[in-house]
Amino acid sequence: MYKNMLKNSKMRLVSLLGAIAIVFFTLWGCGGGTSSYDAVNYDPVLTKTANALVDATTLKGWMDQGLVQGVSSPFVAGEKVVILDYKDATAYASGHIPGAVRVDGGELLLTRLEGVAEMGSLVTDGPHMDAIIQRAGIDANTTIVFTSSSVSNATRAYATFRYWGFPKSRLKVLDGVDTVWKATNPMSLTTPTIKPSSYCVTPNGVNRVQAQLRASLGEMMHAVQNYDGTKHAIIDDLSNPANGLAVPVTSTSTWSGNMYKGIPGSTSGLLPYAVSATTEYVVFEGHMKNAVNLYATNMYAGNVFFPANDGTPASLKSKFNAVGMDETKTAYVYCRAGNFATIEFFALDGILNWNVVWYDGSWGQWALMADRKGGKLKAGSIWSTYPLSVSDPVPNTTDTLLPKYVRDAVDGVTYNTDNTPVGSAVKYPIQPLPYYPALDVFTTVTDPAANQIETADKSYKSPLSSSSGGSSGGSSGGGC
Repeated sequence: MYKNMLKNSKMRLVSLLGAIAIVFFTLWGCGGGTSSYDAVNYDPVLTKTANALVDATTLKGWMDQGLVQGVSSPFVAGEKVVILDYKDATAYASGHIPGAVRVDGGELLLTRLEGVAEMGSLVTDGPHMDAIIQRAGIDANTTIVFTSSSVSNATRAYATFRYWGFPKSRLKVLDGVDTVWKATNPMSLTTPTIKPSSYCVTPNGVNRVQAQLRASLGEMMHAVQNYDGTKHAIIDDLSNPANGLAVPVTSTSTWSGNMYKGIPGSTSGLLPYAVSATTEYVVFEGHMKNAVNLYATNMYAGNVFFPANDGTPASLKSKFNAVGMDETKTAYVYCRAGNFATIEFFALDGILNWNVVWYDGSWGQWALMADRKGGKLKAGSIWSTYPLSVSDPVPNTTDTLLPKYVRDAVDGVTYNTDNTPVGSAVKYPIQPLPYYPALDVFTTVTDPAANQIETADKSYKSPLSSSSGGSSGGSSGGGC
């Protein structure tokens, strides 16, 4: 009997050790399994928070514990924090959070072909992501904290990393960004020395792109065409005067307060081939059909986000409920150039944990797609967004700026038969240009071939993906 009891005990011990080994290999990526960063149910321990927000006090605590790479204390327990600071070189040099690694705008924004035309300020590609990850020392056990001088820069970085497959549990936006941090903590003028990693966006050869979090031009058109108020909410983050009156367009006020209302000349400076950012505009102004305006500054005060749901009108839940969005629906968010929309993307995805889709092309892309005056689409083109858009009644205005891109609105501009404004010597065409023959290729806006960006990103494999072994930086697992 004793021998049987001993045998059973040994069997139970072997089973227990086996279970522990499975968990260990799952979490730490050994033996060819997935790395800790990629395990479906894996959550960090030392850097776990209630949602994707982290406050300055908590970040300072992580720094004091030696978790932040780039400061004097070594990170511990195989778990570390990398702070990514999304700002230009001048702003970074004037002061940044100790240990923060700068990310340049050119790394997160790209001009890419989508549908029938190129557009600037779209989501970045795999090689740029790999470069950021490796230069910043990010590995399989890293929690990334995003900060900047502005909320929209930090949330733009968050949305980009989410699209490329990083789990919410490992991404944090610093609540209050630099504004709150420097109120009680010192800023640094020293660029940290970072040991590069060998991690990438396709660890162990697995592409993790979350295309459902982003809308391409065709997908956004399809969403508007098939809008169902019981399932969807289209949230417009363009500026909209609270009193409903237009702010006159002047050389110093080209888009403030005018965009959602449809005031002529509101949207300028977004074209990747623009000659002048102050005189080249989209073809028409307004907003998408069924889109409800909710400006991003309703999400926070003093760069600090409002409570998720404290039962007050100031809560994020109340703000979204007021425009018809709740936890049962999917929100589509857009703005002028895809930046401010990420604030609401983050509030929904990272704080409330609701379904949301980010349209990074936003109005800058949408309002170039016209088959009428100013547009280069052929008459009746399936890519014309003009029929899917509306404009509020606006005052009869005469622009002081005569744009090289023609706008559809009552704006006092007289048009020639070739759709150029009278008195304008040059009319710059809206691309496609070299892609113009492709206009006859697509039969629907949802044609997979017209979704070039997401197709390319979903098929991307990092150059180091086939290698095995661990990532650098002292943590095991997670090699590419």
